[in-house]
Amino acid sequence: MTDLHIPPAGVYPHGQDARQNFVSVLDLIDRVHPIDMVVITGDLAHDTLDASICLWIDSCLSSYEVPVYYTSGNHDSPQQLAKLGAYTGGLKDGELYYAFQEEDRMFIFLDTTQHAVSDKQLTWLASILTACSQDRTHPYVFMHH
Repeated sequence: MTDLHIPPAGVYPHGQDARQNFVSVLDLIDRVHPIDMVVITGDLAHDTLDASICLWIDSCLSSYEVPVYYTSGNHDSPQQLAKLGAYTGGLKDGELYYAFQEEDRMFIFLDTTQHAVSDKQLTWLASILTACSQDRTHPYVFMHH
């Protein structure tokens, strides 16, 4: 999922209930095919990500009892997102990028909060992709921009 743009409670940008849309889509997905994992690729908040929006999203997702992974968008804070979900690792110079492997799949998450992938991330990504090629691991790359 991407660009949730969840507003504060009681706010309906463009006359839409983004909170209800999010819950309805999750419920439909789970009814049709049980959710194994959730990946949200940025812009969780409509304007500025604050703790109340993070807590609301986290509470909605916690009922599914599946891992949740985030990447940061331009409306987000890598520092806030690092506290959520199944993310493991740490912020690297204020950027939230990480990877993990499941069987023959490598899930790679990049930070584009500043509208670009930093040189440090590109160097890291190149090393991960080289290892995937050598190990015959299938890479899945997630980013906002």
